[in-house]
Amino acid sequence: MARAELADAGIAVSTMYPFITDTEFIESLRGETESASELESSHAPKPQSPEQVAVVILDLIRTGAEQADLVPEQFGGSDRG
Repeated sequence: MARAELADAGIAVSTMYPFITDTEFIESLRGETESASELESSHAPKPQSPEQVAVVILDLIRTGAEQADLVPEQFGGSDRG
């Protein structure tokens, strides 16, 4: 909605859908428990680096594309990892 409303003013609105970004918050969720180790050793996707997310955001700014995501295909996104 905002994209259409602001288009006449020359403003592009883009949406970015990251997945799990490797930040201090994610580190705090992992903790030092066995279940966290088990999760990390399973087939769970690896967290993306903040730099990976930044590259996609900069691409959105450069291109003016409507949206981008880093959500793995297995979770309904378009990222093929």
